[in-house]
Amino acid sequence: MLGLSSGIVYPAVLGESFTNAGYGVLDGTNDYVSIADADNLTPNNSGADRGFSISMWVYYKNTSNPARGEVLVSKHGAFSLGAYRYEYKIRSGYDQKPFMQVYGNDDINISQTFKLDLVPSHSTWYHLVWCWNLGTGTGDWKAFVNGEKQTHGDGATHSSAGTWAAVTNTPNTFLIGLDTPGTSNYSNINVDEYAVFDDNVSDDDVASLYNDGDSGDASQIDHIISYWKFEEGSGTSVADEIGSNTATLVNGATFGTY
Repeated sequence: MLGLSSGIVYPAVLGESFTNAGYGVLDGTNDYVSIADADNLTPNNSGADRGFSISMWVYYKNTSNPARGEVLVSKHGAFSLGAYRYEYKIRSGYDQKPFMQVYGNDDINISQTFKLDLVPSHSTWYHLVWCWNLGTGTGDWKAFVNGEKQTHGDGATHSSAGTWAAVTNTPNTFLIGLDTPGTSNYSNINVDEYAVFDDNVSDDDVASLYNDGDSGDASQIDHIISYWKFEEGSGTSVADEIGSNTATLVNGATFGTY
């Protein structure tokens, strides 16, 4: 797909050949991607205790501080039944370093965070994967940047708050490019090949997903829940290649072509 080098901080920019036709385009103004009623995208919704993983390709477009505040995934912050609800999010903060944070028992004070050391460059596609075996320790998380494994103390940092309890299903919508419903924290990014797994995906499977920068077929990986390829090219719907979690392009989000 993308012809990237395996470097973490300074990977090569886009190559010339692609096997994917398209991707999703978010302009950072007011558009985003929404997957409503996606109960099966809650970690361990199956009860099988295999783990939880999310894989994606992301292209940061801002030239100054390209990743600052950009939201890659959000399933938290909705207001329902008199309270805000929390499951997980993948975004970056002021330091630009992308992280995944999961919340225990729908409580903002109970969390685990796995943050990459990566400070992304602009105008560069990245393949990012977070994998969690549902445990609470530093060794229970791993991530991958362009196929290279990141663990606590070696490319990433794990932290936690509160006494851990399992993530619980909430009314939150699964969002790409928007942090919290009703806010204006939109992301200026391009997105492609998003996949969610009911499993702590193996290192070999991540290598297949990255496919030396050519984007492997996520549908071939066991325990996949949903897979959005962003290949439609027009319209406002993005098909879930695996299940029924159809995505919607909101407020002018559109498709780009390679």
